[in-house]
Amino acid sequence: MSTEQANKRVTRLKLSERKWGCEIECLVPVSRAETAGRLQNAGIECYSEIYNHNTTGHWKIVSDASVLSEWGSGFIPMEIVSPPLKGNKGLRQLKKVLDVVNDLGGKVNNTCGLHVHHEVTDLNVDAIRNMTKYYILFEDEIGSFVSARRRGNNSYCSNIKGHLFQTLSEAWSRIDDWRDESDVVCAWYDRQTTLNLQPVYSRGTVEFRQHDATLDYADMSYWIAFTQSIIEASKRLRVSRRIKPDKTTMFRLARVQPIVRWHLMEQEERYRHDIPEPFVCGEAECGDDEDDDLEDDYVTFEATWDDENLGRDVYEVEHGPNGLFIVGCNCPVCTHARGD
Repeated sequence: MSTEQANKRVTRLKLSERKWGCEIECLVPVSRAETAGRLQNAGIECYSEIYNHNTTGHWKIVSDASVLSEWGSGFIPMEIVSPPLKGNKGLRQLKKVLDVVNDLGGKVNNTCGLHVHHEVTDLNVDAIRNMTKYYILFEDEIGSFVSARRRGNNSYCSNIKGHLFQTLSEAWSRIDDWRDESDVVCAWYDRQTTLNLQPVYSRGTVEFRQHDATLDYADMSYWIAFTQSIIEASKRLRVSRRIKPDKTTMFRLARVQPIVRWHLMEQEERYRHDIPEPFVCGEAECGDDEDDDLEDDYVTFEATWDDENLGRDVYEVEHGPNGLFIVGCNCPVCTHARGD
């Protein structure tokens, strides 16, 4: 199916009036200020700002130290952050933004991600428990809709099961003990997970971090619709550990729209034979935290080579003709970036 056909199908989506927003990490061959200016010209209120976590009534473009260019210094790393949006009107505004970024020649790579927030101020602790259990139970099924690098132990979106909770039994036991917001906050000590509950009580949203970086309007819209359906379902579901974790059950419990199911299954086919890259220098992030802003000549990353985990450390990096490379590293990514 062509991009134009896929985008037309988005008009058949039915979102609720629940507010949502997104953080789009990407690289654009013009400055952040110029990108914001082009969006202003397209009728989108947008400003280039210093890095901040403020929720605003306008789009903003900020720096992102975790995003690295493999196309040289001409591509500027940035995070394009939406204001709270609502329903299909919000999707139409998102399309305008993506059209501008794509027209400017925007790209994404393995250092980028897509983070989607949904407002959950109407959810009580029972609903938060149900939402969390649902995502943990179907985490592997949901993972089949994304590339291999967004599954398992990605340092920016680690699987909940195996990271925060070692087993399903432990997850159920600890989640059932949640009685108020302090219990949830204590349990969610790491925000870099597929589902992030840290902003539930601080900002009134839940964050879905697992989707691949994309500038594709259809991919983004269907993911927004799918994750919204999970939240809507959490108000009426009681998720049992005895539920069979398959896609049919997953879609049925959340009442996922048929058009969304179809698109997600198409994404699964896209990534069916995807395997992790042998080396993840291309997924380096500056500092121990995604939001840190260290000097440009150092980077920390967790590396793997031939399935062997080499651990997390600080390395010196330099700009080569084809992008950033780690000094002294001879992996394929760094060799190419260095121009060898």
